[in-house]
Amino acid sequence: MKPTEVDGLELADANQIARKYVCSTCWGNLGVFFSDNGLYKVVCLHDGCSYLGLVTRKYAEDQRTKSRIDLIEAKENLGKIMGIESENKDKTVEEMLKGLGY
Repeated sequence: MKPTEVDGLELADANQIARKYVCSTCWGNLGVFFSDNGLYKVVCLHDGCSYLGLVTRKYAEDQRTKSRIDLIEAKENLGKIMGIESENKDKTVEEMLKGLGY
């Protein structure tokens, strides 16, 4: 077994893990595959991912949202430093996220 997979699972358990969790490295989806031992394994579906473990989908979504907010703030701060007016100057974080489709 490679360190990039969770092996030795019943099908129902493997499917539940793949639904509730994502890869902790790339936050990508997980796939369920039949294993050599007659049970199932869960692996990251992204080629080349080092896949070191699992995190909940909610955690990954929260981190993505935080990253988007950080990006908005960084753009605003950079704009202030460079003397560029921000189009989001009078918007709340919620309005900016809605403008991004969230």
